[in-house]
Amino acid sequence: MVNIEIRLKDILEWVKKENYNYELSDNCDLNHIINCPSTTVDAKVNNIAFSLSDKSDAGVLFTETKNNSMLTILTNTPKLDFVKCMWEFYPPEPCKIIKGSNVHIGSNCSIGGEGFGNIRDDKDGSWVRFPHYGNVILENNVLLGDNNTITRGTLGDTIIGQGVKTDCGVHIAHNSVIGNNCMFAAHAMVSGGVTMGENCWIGPSSSIIHKARIGDNVFIGIGSNVIKDIPDNVVVAGNPAKIIKKNIGLWNSVK
Repeated sequence: MVNIEIRLKDILEWVKKENYNYELSDNCDLNHIINCPSTTVDAKVNNIAFSLSDKSDAGVLFTETKNNSMLTILTNTPKLDFVKCMWEFYPPEPCKIIKGSNVHIGSNCSIGGEGFGNIRDDKDGSWVRFPHYGNVILENNVLLGDNNTITRGTLGDTIIGQGVKTDCGVHIAHNSVIGNNCMFAAHAMVSGGVTMGENCWIGPSSSIIHKARIGDNVFIGIGSNVIKDIPDNVVVAGNPAKIIKKNIGLWNSVK
């Protein structure tokens, strides 16, 4: 995560220049340091964040409604305007690849590149790239096949759990968290922000929609298109993927 010391008054000057509506809290300290962006939930007083619905403890917050932040920027497009501010003050640093022991990476893998995150600016129809600050964590005994792509997180890390094995051509997108001992067959695709439990089997050429939550011991059949959350201990298959039976026995051996 980037860590740059930016004074709150510098951000306020930019806010005024861009003609945003804003509010300052009674305890606002214009010399307070805002040193890095954060997710809404994890934000503290030294962070800058955006919120689409929830309140936040961020020192600086882009949101639609009044908040108790030192500086609240009021906007109907908090995510877009947050991104614009990030490019102004917090350019991303290179991604770190954090590896555990006994990690094997196949040929022609791309690990740590930016994910496919873009925000549409409705004023002119252009797309603004979401800056990526997260790293990629490969835990112990991970094996990646050839031609894998694993992209870095945006405001958090992409995490590949202990003992995960992937075949050739697998793609795992930004902010995904893959549980221990999962197996990915060739050309499986995981969209951004997916949370996957332990001991899952992901079949060849299958895909998982962004932000889906996949339980433990899930078997996803070949060519399946997962478009919603999946509970523990089931076999799913089809387009869209549906539960067809319980996964009984070994997690990678459907019975």
